[in-house]
Amino acid sequence: MQFLNNDVLREIFLKLADTNDLTGECSSIGLSDLYPCISVCRQWCNVAIPILWGRPFHSLRFSEEEPIPRTSDKILEMYFRFLSNEDKQNLLNKGIDISLVTPVNQQKIYSYVDENEEEESCEKENDFNNFDDNDDNTITQKEPWFVYPSFLKSLSYINLCLAVIEWCGDLENIMKQKYGEDSELTEEAEYLILHTILKLCFNKGARLFSLNILIYDFIFSDNDKDDKKTLALTKCFVDEELKGFFASIHSLEFNVMFKVTNGLISMLSQICHKLNHIYVHKLWSRHPDTQIVTEFGESFTSLVSAQKNLSSFYLSECKGYTHVFLPALSQCTKSLRHMKFEEVDFKDCRPWFTIAECANLVSLQVIQCSNTNFEMIEPVINTTFTNISEVLYYGDGICNEFTEWADGINNKIRQI
Repeated sequence: MQFLNNDVLREIFLKLADTNDLTGECSSIGLSDLYPCISVCRQWCNVAIPILWGRPFHSLRFSEEEPIPRTSDKILEMYFRFLSNEDKQNLLNKGIDISLVTPVNQQKIYSYVDENEEEESCEKENDFNNFDDNDDNTITQKEPWFVYPSFLKSLSYINLCLAVIEWCGDLENIMKQKYGEDSELTEEAEYLILHTILKLCFNKGARLFSLNILIYDFIFSDNDKDDKKTLALTKCFVDEELKGFFASIHSLEFNVMFKVTNGLISMLSQICHKLNHIYVHKLWSRHPDTQIVTEFGESFTSLVSAQKNLSSFYLSECKGYTHVFLPALSQCTKSLRHMKFEEVDFKDCRPWFTIAECANLVSLQVIQCSNTNFEMIEPVINTTFTNISEVLYYGDGICNEFTEWADGINNKIRQI
């Protein structure tokens, strides 16, 4: 029987996972179609598993009403099984006994295992819907079939933070039941677990390609009531041991719904110099403090200035902050090829000279935007873009001059 080359099979699986050509991100729905592939044969399993474990925290869904998904426990449990004895002892010295929550002892099985048994065992490892609450956490486990932490490529940072916060809460409850109500975790427990997980992935060979920082309103309030969560969010980005882990990022997605964002972006500008794609969204309100907006603009400018090959920028759901982006992007006009604006209010924005100066622009999308005018878009419609392949627009808030220009461009493209 002939098998497809692994590289070819991987490309097929990435297409099946609905991978974005610009960001390299797989969709959660697309990834769900890959799970049956791990039971087809050993080759398919070996190719599918790294893709499935490339973004383990993205599919978690959190809300104020619903508890943290049990799936997060399973992911953390698997990661903890790769901790060295030194790592576990370091946590224990800080009062964090992970064995109270997670089975961490394992042994390598040297006896012969046939392919069918291996596939069945691998399927069980990756069955996140199968939880046995009666498991004895002290039992010895088989060594996992794959080095799962090494596969991490896309990190939903806040989802990981929330999973760790919930896990630490479970541990503290168990400690109270076992050792008494006075038993508590150290204030830095959440950060220590977070740091341990990220360091584990980095040391196992994971190289982060994409970082997603989306803030849930019910976690971070405007007045920072929960300082521990804010600390857990930001501290890892300035840790010397983790700089190499974040330095490889090519795609960054974030929103700015909390007030430590400016500092966070400044941190990222110091360690992330390889960004190809930036996606910013959910800046809909007009902030009453103009200084906050100014500081955000300065932080974003420093982030963009640190990039050499930024080729794609996507802004959505933006109102009060819109005017700070185009001036910042003026430093990347030679490399920018794709720009998309969706549900953006352009009120009080200056003319689009930055877009007009993007000589290598391939794609421009203006979707459901408002408050554009002729003076604003004039620099763009008076520019000849030799590499343009699409100009998409939709919505009633786009001025007629832009839609006429876009229609003309698209008609020329169709005639080629």
